[in-house]
Amino acid sequence: MRANELTPRNHTDNKIEESEEMFRATFEQAAVGIAHAAPDGRWLRVNRKLCDIVGYSKDELMKLTFQEITHPEDLEADLAYVKQILAAEIHTYSMEKRYVRKDGSIVWINLTRSLVRKPSGEPKYFVAFIEDITERRKTEEELKKYRIHLEDLVADRTQELEKSRTALQYLIEDMKEAKKELEAVNVKLKELDRLKSIFLASMSHELRTPLNSIIGFTGIILMGMTGDISEEQRKQLTLVKNNAHHLLSLINDVLDISKIEAGKVELSIEEFSLNEVMNTIAASFSPQVRDKGIELLTDMASGIHLVSDKRRVHQILMNLISNAVKFTDQGSIRISARVSKEDQVEIRVSDTGVGIKPEAMQVLFQPFQQVDMSLTKKYEGTGLGLYLCKKLSGLLGGTISVQSRFGKGSEFTVLLPVKRS
Repeated sequence: MRANELTPRNHTDNKIEESEEMFRATFEQAAVGIAHAAPDGRWLRVNRKLCDIVGYSKDELMKLTFQEITHPEDLEADLAYVKQILAAEIHTYSMEKRYVRKDGSIVWINLTRSLVRKPSGEPKYFVAFIEDITERRKTEEELKKYRIHLEDLVADRTQELEKSRTALQYLIEDMKEAKKELEAVNVKLKELDRLKSIFLASMSHELRTPLNSIIGFTGIILMGMTGDISEEQRKQLTLVKNNAHHLLSLINDVLDISKIEAGKVELSIEEFSLNEVMNTIAASFSPQVRDKGIELLTDMASGIHLVSDKRRVHQILMNLISNAVKFTDQGSIRISARVSKEDQVEIRVSDTGVGIKPEAMQVLFQPFQQVDMSLTKKYEGTGLGLYLCKKLSGLLGGTISVQSRFGKGSEFTVLLPVKRS
């Protein structure tokens, strides 16, 4: 009888031990520095990545405070934020600052710090996420120097043109020279833009990893794995997590566009069922259309198979249907697909939403453009979705077009080859 009574407790203990082990493993193996610190600045717990960033062993770092390794010029601003968060004037803050490493060198970091409080409301400990941004800062400084150089070049050339205005021949000669220099500057600017695209495309892991860490660790706290939290803390942490998801989505779009423009996209061609992809997407939007009180209808020919990049086709359709749901407040959204005689699949996404003004059509597929900038107050968005759809459609050998009547709705048509060569 006693053994039977102990079984549930042992099971609970095992679960707690397993949860703590998962937390420790996630904490230690994170790609960003993570630390818990007492309100007075003493380190309570630090992970391996933070030790690597500051160059101290864990034992050495635990004997210090965050004030002792913060650069003197940055300490006042950091402590001002700490004072605000302890006074509950803010719940969390982020800042870029410098740490002084054990060997005396300087490392730039992006710090995000929040405060965990006791049930009584008294401060318990700080949770900090530290990302090494030294290389990024170096790149920014180089770009800044290059921009200043260009500004100086333009200023010098303008002054020379002003001085030579009284002499027509000199003016003509100067204009010819200026044209050559401007062409050289334009070539440099194009190269800089190309390098920017290559840089963003190659930074995929470095940009996504910190956000994934924030989302993951916020989720751990919301699940109660680090202890009980108040409703206000849950509200704020949920806001952090949702904003992190939104930012991650934006970064993914920007990175995808940069990869396409830099020619770094590799297609993964395979045969797949378009019907299954459409059914999966339609199911994922069911809660949203139900909440808005609109209908999501599908009219698919049976047995449509494509030989293309499944992930990219999925990405195009997700963006189009997401737009339709966003801009439709009543009525319905219809998705249809047919195979034409030219071995192309024709996919249509139509809605009874706000529609598009004729003058907005020319900027519809441009980056960071919405069909009507006045809509940004009601409908959030970056204006990257349709631009990405156009880029991906072209990458898959297809096209995208739109027909719309303002106030009546829109219909987007995507033509893709059944077999991507």
